[in-house]
Amino acid sequence: QLDKRRRQMLSDMTKTELKAVILPFVREKTLAFDPSVETSRAFDRLAAACGFEGYMLNDVNAVRKMLGGRALALGMRAKNIQALLVLLQHAALQDEPEASCEADAFLRYLRALCAPTTELNGL
Repeated sequence: QLDKRRRQMLSDMTKTELKAVILPFVREKTLAFDPSVETSRAFDRLAAACGFEGYMLNDVNAVRKMLGGRALALGMRAKNIQALLVLLQHAALQDEPEASCEADAFLRYLRALCAPTTELNGL
């Protein structure tokens, strides 16, 4: 859970900055869950729909530096993939229906990878 100060920091960011902050964490968690080429390509489609290329999103440490410290980065890292995607959609993709649809498709893809007994919320 992000505290009030961290939530305010996120709300002060532009949509582009939010995407630049959230997407590296989604990528890190997704590839830790399933490092397959197909999953990497699915993420790349999401990143491209958000206006980013995969190579721009490789370094979570650079994001931590951009955020001015470790606390917000730890808060983002503590969120599961689904929570990060919901945050992305609500905070940064409201006026971007194509990117929002791609985020939905990416979440459906990840859910399909999960065994029936596995919860995506735990990621």
